[in-house]
Amino acid sequence: MMLCPSRLGFQIKRSKPNCSKPRNVRPEDVVRNIELVLGAHPAINGSIKRLSAYRDFSSSPMRLTEAYHRTGVNLVHVLNGRKDAADKAILVDMFLFALDYRRPATILLISGDIDFAHALHTLRH
Repeated sequence: MMLCPSRLGFQIKRSKPNCSKPRNVRPEDVVRNIELVLGAHPAINGSIKRLSAYRDFSSSPMRLTEAYHRTGVNLVHVLNGRKDAADKAILVDMFLFALDYRRPATILLISGDIDFAHALHTLRH
């Protein structure tokens, strides 16, 4: 997920292959918890502009994709088996977001993949 805090808002991106939702947790609860944590953070005073999840949704139950849509999550379908497809989609979206929302803006990426460290560092400056 990506997050952009400040007056301009937040962008949140979530990389499914490296950061999956536990089976017993509803998408609504995931989004609500993210909003609660961000709302309690003293340095963040904006709103979420984009909340995206990246994965192959073709095998996901319809009720799951519908729940994500109801909560406002942008579902980015990435074909399973394509090497680094989700990573590339996230990188493109992060840089496009940086072009759309100038400073002060923040990107929060929830992922277990360290490959994004350089891109996030570059966007910081």
